[in-house]
Amino acid sequence: PLPSSPIWAGALALLGLRPWLTARTGTIVQCALIVGWTFLVYLNALHNRFQLDDLYRVVGNPGVENLMPIWRHFTDPTTSSFIPSLAQFRPLLPLSLSINHALTGNSLVGYHLGNLLLATAAGLVVYFLVRELLGYWTAWRLPSYRVDFLAMAVALLTAVHPVSALLVSYISGRDLLLMQLFLGSSLLLYARMQRLSLSVDRGDMHSVPPLERLLLRWFGGSWLGWVAV
Repeated sequence: PLPSSPIWAGALALLGLRPWLTARTGTIVQCALIVGWTFLVYLNALHNRFQLDDLYRVVGNPGVENLMPIWRHFTDPTTSSFIPSLAQFRPLLPLSLSINHALTGNSLVGYHLGNLLLATAAGLVVYFLVRELLGYWTAWRLPSYRVDFLAMAVALLTAVHPVSALLVSYISGRDLLLMQLFLGSSLLLYARMQRLSLSVDRGDMHSVPPLERLLLRWFGGSWLGWVAV
């Protein structure tokens, strides 16, 4: 049996093991834990040196040091590296590095912070995706606070897993972080779009919050939604 003291109950509620916090407050607290823990884990990696092809894709790369015109990243593969044999058509990588350079210059910490922010964003997307899947798409319905706890646990595991640590330390691995972020966002948007569309089909719109109702009108089941996915 678990202790029943207020402190223990509060700690369990904070983690999502007790329905003590309101849904909105619990979501904010759990997202803050994901962001805070991810930054805490990777703070010691912010001064790691450039590695491998960072020396050709990031340092001294004219394609990265010049942000404008932005469209050239989508037409000229040599912006990804000033060595022709390493040039590849990965436009979002040099584009994001160019934005990073415009904001922080050649700061090593600045580039690592850019990767860390993307890793944190990908972790938050995983949190909401797991909440969506466990909360609405499973045959066995779990209590909402259990769903939130499991979603937070999976998001934390994703964010601080050694594979993700490699991508934070390896600046040129940012394209994989972008892949995680965009793929997770696409799956999340698709799942929510399908759920809201089912609610409309059942005439259950009263259970859909006003903001989601508006998003459903704009995106759900429409060509805009599919374009976004």
